[in-house]
Amino acid sequence: MTARRRIYDILEGGHHQDLLSKLANYAIYSLIFLSVVVIVLESVPSVRQRYATGFGHFEVIIVFVFSVEYMLRLWCCVESPKYASKRWGRLKYLVSPL
Repeated sequence: MTARRRIYDILEGGHHQDLLSKLANYAIYSLIFLSVVVIVLESVPSVRQRYATGFGHFEVIIVFVFSVEYMLRLWCCVESPKYASKRWGRLKYLVSPL
């Protein structure tokens, strides 16, 4: 199994997920939840003022993590039959809504 295929299986495992796939999904869901919590907390002026630096660092980390995740998904999407075209698969994935 290639590294690209393994990453595809981890990120897009569907119903047949192994432990690593489940952990990756839980981590992504947790980061999404934490991002929402931070956005809500930032909407309170006194909290935003007090923790502005921490919120800023957290947002940079979140953007970095989700950017890496997206790049990995873009790299391994050609493992899916839907995006298997060597020429157009990744472009098709880029413009797909989900």
